[in-house]
Amino acid sequence: MKKHYSFLLFCIILFTSQTFIAQNGLCADIQPLCFTNDTILFPNCFDGSSDCEMFAEVGPDYGCLQSLPFPTWQYLEVSEPGGLEFSIVQNTEFNSDGNPIGTALDVDFIVWGPFPDGADLCDYDSLSNTNIVDCSFSAAAAEDVSIPSTQVGERYVLLITNFTQLQGFIRVTKTGGNGEVACPTESCEGDEVSIQATMTDGMDYQWEVFDGNDYVIIPDETTPFLTVTESGLYRIEYIFDSTTILEEYNVNFNPIPTIVTPSDYIICDDEGNDGIAEFTLSLKDDEITNGDASLIVTYHETETDAFADILALPDLYTNTVPFIQTIYARAENVNTGCFDVAPLNLVVDDSPIIIDPINDLVLDDVGNDGVEIFNLTVNEAQIIGAQDPTGLILTYHITLESALNNTNPIANPTAYTNIQNPQLIFVRLENVTNGCFAIGDFLLSLTSGFSDSDGDGIPDIDEDLNENGDLEDEDTDGDTIPNYLDVDDDGDSVDTSIEIEGIGAGAAPQDFIDTDGDLIENYLDDDDDGDTIPTINEDYNNNGSPLDDDLNNNDLPDFLDPDVALSIAEDVFVDLQLYPNPTQDIVHISSSSFTQETTVILYTIEGRRVANYTIDITTQDITIDLSEMASGIYFAHIQSGERQVVKRIMKK
Repeated sequence: MKKHYSFLLFCIILFTSQTFIAQNGLCADIQPLCFTNDTILFPNCFDGSSDCEMFAEVGPDYGCLQSLPFPTWQYLEVSEPGGLEFSIVQNTEFNSDGNPIGTALDVDFIVWGPFPDGADLCDYDSLSNTNIVDCSFSAAAAEDVSIPSTQVGERYVLLITNFTQLQGFIRVTKTGGNGEVACPTESCEGDEVSIQATMTDGMDYQWEVFDGNDYVIIPDETTPFLTVTESGLYRIEYIFDSTTILEEYNVNFNPIPTIVTPSDYIICDDEGNDGIAEFTLSLKDDEITNGDASLIVTYHETETDAFADILALPDLYTNTVPFIQTIYARAENVNTGCFDVAPLNLVVDDSPIIIDPINDLVLDDVGNDGVEIFNLTVNEAQIIGAQDPTGLILTYHITLESALNNTNPIANPTAYTNIQNPQLIFVRLENVTNGCFAIGDFLLSLTSGFSDSDGDGIPDIDEDLNENGDLEDEDTDGDTIPNYLDVDDDGDSVDTSIEIEGIGAGAAPQDFIDTDGDLIENYLDDDDDGDTIPTINEDYNNNGSPLDDDLNNNDLPDFLDPDVALSIAEDVFVDLQLYPNPTQDIVHISSSSFTQETTVILYTIEGRRVANYTIDITTQDITIDLSEMASGIYFAHIQSGERQVVKRIMKK
C-alpha cells in the first residue's frame, strides 16, 4: 500500500554551508542533484577510493567522452519550465564560501534527456546518441552545461568523470536559465527510507533527531546508516579526516490515501448466461475515492500488479473468470504518488430467459370498432418455459421504456382493452433474487368481419352508398368499375386508401375526411379542395399523380389547396394558339377571342411569378421572351375578361 522512491538526502555540512551527496559510481546508484542556494558540492571519485568505479559501465553511448575514468551519476528533475545553465568545477580544495582554493582538476561531462517521470533512467537504449543534450571533453577544470527548453516533470541524466583521477571535490552551480530543478525528498507512510552519511569511512558516528526544541541522541545508532520510518529532521555527527562534520536530513512521509473498499460490481448476463460480461470499470472510481479528485484509479487483475502499478486493465473490461472474479483497484494521489489498493468483485448474475418468439394474440373485431378485450396472460407458460416461476415476476407494459424501467405495468393483464390495432405489448420477466430481467414482446391484432374486395380501406358493405344491397350499381367515377372493386372510387388519380388516411384508416368506420366541406368525402369527391379544378387536373408536374404537386411550397398538395387553381386541361378560348412549344426563346400566344384587357402571368413550376405580359391588340398576339430564363417547365395564366386558362410551356 506504499509507493517507494529513490530518496535523496538533504544534508548540510555545517562548516562549509554547502550541500554534499554520496558518490554514485554506477548508473544503478544514480541520485538526484539537490541544490542549496543553487549550489551543490560533493567529493569526487578518484583512484584509491573503495566507493568508486574505475571506469563507467559499458552500454550507454557516451558521445564526446573519449575516456570514462571514475564516474559519478546524477539526475536533474525539472520543477519549473525553461532553460537550465550550470557550471561544473573540480578542485582539490574549496573554502567555506564554496570557492576553489586548491589545485584545478580536469573534469568532463555528458547529459542525456529528456526522460519522463517514472522512466528507467539507466536503460542503455535511452542513453543513446539521439538523446544527448550536451557533452564536453576538454582539458578544463571548469565546464559549462546548457539544457534548453525544459518542461516540468522532465528528467535529465548527468554523468561527470574525473580525467585526472586525483582526489578532490566537484561543485555544480546553477548559473542561468528560467528553469528550476527539484529534489524528491518525500516518501509515503509505511515506507522505510535509508539515509547515510556523505562519507562512510569516517569514525565516531552518532545519529540524532530533532524533538521540536533541540536535537537528541538516537540510542544505538552509531553507524553511517539510518533507517527512517517517521517524518522529521535527522542529523549525524562524525569525524572525517580529523574534522568534525554535522549533516542534516529532512525526511517527510506523505499519508496513504483513504479509500473505500467498493461494493460488488454486478452485471446481469444477457447473452446466454455464460458468466461473461463487459464491465465499465471507471463507474466504480467515485465510490473507491469517495469523490477525492486528487486520486487516480487504475484496475489490475492481480494484487501484485496493482502494487507494482503494471498491466493496468482497460476501462471496458471483459471478465476472464466466469460469474465472479476479484480484481484490484489502485488509487494513487497525483501529488504525492502515495497509493492504496482495494479488491473489487466482478459478479455476473444469470438473467431470466424469455422463450421467443412469443405468440401473437388475434381476436375478431366483433363490434367492428377496432377494440376488444384481451387476456394477455395466456402465453405465460410459453414465456417462462421450464424456469421456476416462483422466483420470477412477469409484468406487461404498453411501451418499451416502461418495461425497461419497470414502471406503469398494465394493472389487469387478464382483461386488457387495446388502444390501437395492431398494438405491440412488452413483457418484463424479472428474477426476484438478483433483479436481473429480460424483455420480450408480442402483437395484439383484430380481424374485421367485413370483406374489402379492392383493398382500398373501405369495407364492401360501406361501398353500397345507396344502401340497396347491390354493390354493382355504385360507380362514382363512371369508369364501369363498381366502387367495391375500384381502388380509385372518384377517378381523381388519388387512390381511395390515401384519401381516407387518418385514425381508423383501413377499417370501418373510417374518418369522415372532407377537405372542401361539401359533405362529399374526399374519396368520392373529384374536386377535393373545391377550387373548381378537378383533382386529376392538379397534376402540374405531369407525372401521373397530384400527390407531389405543391406549387406554393406550403407542404399541402395542390389538390387539397384551394389557393392553387391552375387548370391545364380546359380550353375556354376559341382558336387559342401557343407556339412554338417547346421553345428556346420566343413563344407566341394568340386567339380571336382576346380582348384589349387580355394579360398573361408567367409562373415557374414552383409557383413563383416571373413575368407579366399584355396583348398587342393590333395582332391579337402576346409575345413571351424566355431567352434569359432557365430551362424547364413554366405555366402561362391567360386571362381575358371572364375567361381564363393555364397553359404549360417547355423551355429547352
